[in-house]
Amino acid sequence: MKYQLKSDRKVEEKKHYKLVVPNTKEDNLITCQLCEKDALRGVNLSNGCAVHPACVDLIQKECEELENKLGSVHLKCASLRRELENQKKISSRIISLFKSPKIDEKLIGQQLSQLSNDESTTIEKIDKLQQELRPIYDYYLDYPPDWQVRRSEVLKRDDKRCVECHSGINLHVHHIAPLSKGGSNLLSNLETLCEGCHSKEHGGRRFTYDESKKTESHFSKRVSLIKKAIKENDKVEFYYRKPLDSKSQKRVVLPSELISIGHVHRSGQTLCMRGYCEVRSAERTFAIKRISRIKIK
Repeated sequence: MKYQLKSDRKVEEKKHYKLVVPNTKEDNLITCQLCEKDALRGVNLSNGCAVHPACVDLIQKECEELENKLGSVHLKCASLRRELENQKKISSRIISLFKSPKIDEKLIGQQLSQLSNDESTTIEKIDKLQQELRPIYDYYLDYPPDWQVRRSEVLKRDDKRCVECHSGINLHVHHIAPLSKGGSNLLSNLETLCEGCHSKEHGGRRFTYDESKKTESHFSKRVSLIKKAIKENDKVEFYYRKPLDSKSQKRVVLPSELISIGHVHRSGQTLCMRGYCEVRSAERTFAIKRISRIKIK
């Protein structure tokens, strides 16, 4: 079988990881993943990093310009090939009548060769820019701009079959670790499910999958609300559940910053909120993926 069973691609089992809280504020500094400058006001990513929207927009704009140029090159190539074919037809008639056709096939060939080189160079530039954006899109808090590309890659990898029941009808691409819980858009966190199996993964919720309409994830909404509270110096009320806790506990916090925190037992980071906790009467750090029912108090 070409397709991979779900058991062959299990996401790493959930473990209890301890957060490493840096001792100095400089350790918490979040820098843009593209320009490496301070990204305090940038867009946060689910892996604890951040990026300036302007940096992403700049690369996206350059990609669009190159794609337009590539389309223009394709049109010119097609036009020259048609012209060459037409001239060849005309030349055979001229040969039969005058024995001296005036066709500059060599020039057209040179133009096609140059356009072919331009095409290759443009494609390389587009690929390079897309590779710069890919690691950013991997950890977008919502569906990334290249979601359709990722969806196609996952469907191809899974042989266009549901990894649970192997159906090939009404296929969806599902986040194994949900975006709402800090899950990524990495291909390893995506799998193909049919509509029925996808519904089961979401607790039996029935829905019609429409990829043209993507809503903001719960994780993204939490980050936006926390940013607003920091800006307006407001407290936030939420429920927080630590890895070893049996239930969530209510907290009231005056958030001061969003920080990137590393783990002790694995590589990588997670996005956290730092602030004064009224329950503990001290500064505390909270992993955003463990926060629920948050609101501005």
